[in-house]
Amino acid sequence: MSHVQPLENLIISFIIQEYTEVNNINESGIKVVLDERKIAFLNKYINRYQLNEHVFINFKTGNVIIKESVPLARILKEWTINGSVMAMEPNKLNSNFFMLWLCLFGQKKEKSVLINSHLPVNVKTTLQHFFYTLLNTRLIDKGDYLQVMPFSNILLFSYQRKGTIEETSELNYLLPDRDRKKIKSILLNWEEEHEKIY
Repeated sequence: MSHVQPLENLIISFIIQEYTEVNNINESGIKVVLDERKIAFLNKYINRYQLNEHVFINFKTGNVIIKESVPLARILKEWTINGSVMAMEPNKLNSNFFMLWLCLFGQKKEKSVLINSHLPVNVKTTLQHFFYTLLNTRLIDKGDYLQVMPFSNILLFSYQRKGTIEETSELNYLLPDRDRKKIKSILLNWEEEHEKIY
């Protein structure tokens, strides 16, 4: 399997969050900081798609660096001005990217899932449009963050497309507690329908 699209999805996930550019003797690229849970998820993603030569994780500090590469240079050049995303290539906004972005940057809250966002309004609008088109779920602009509503649709989409174990597990963790009963009921119905067919 080619590692180009998984690498591009990871790059885009990083640049639409708050990242810093790294330029020193030992390493150059872009950096984000993730917590221990997200690091564990990312490590599995890196291993699955054989991205080890492109990504460095400092497990002690949570610093993650996507190393300089042709895809990184191209996306930064085409999407950003002075370290801020100003435009997007819609053909790069696919369901795999969105699921990765949610798994890496989604924050579990009591009633919903939030993602920090300091993107310009026009970029948020593009993101919202394609998110809804591909996942039938809204990203509601709340200023400094985006709210995913309803998040249950995201988890169901992961089950339907037979997402990776780590993807479905992380999305299940993010699922607000109030939606668990609803998801359980839908999955039981799916199971019953499946049994009727066979």
